[in-house]
Amino acid sequence: MKRYLGLVVVGLLISSDSLGAIVDSGVTSVASLDVYPTLNQGGVIFTIADPIAGCSGYWLNPSSSGYKDSLSVLLSAYHAKASVLVSGRTDVTWPHSANPWCEVYRLKLTD
Repeated sequence: MKRYLGLVVVGLLISSDSLGAIVDSGVTSVASLDVYPTLNQGGVIFTIADPIAGCSGYWLNPSSSGYKDSLSVLLSAYHAKASVLVSGRTDVTWPHSANPWCEVYRLKLTD
């Protein structure tokens, strides 16, 4: 039983550690949007009106399974000037900049 419990604890530590640090913005709006169609697999970076410490901006990882859905939400929010909340991963940054552009973990439209 102790061994099983130890394995469960180790598994929980590994799974919670695999996402690294996720930071949430406050409710804000998308300020700018840049698309790099020929850079590796392509990529989209954006900034928000009220940036947070640790993220110069955010990037959508084109390898992500939710890339197209996230891009759709991002474009809708940008054009509608809608309020959003962005959660970014500070441990996975855009590799094409020295500044920390955090990978998008969640992009939420808010009211």
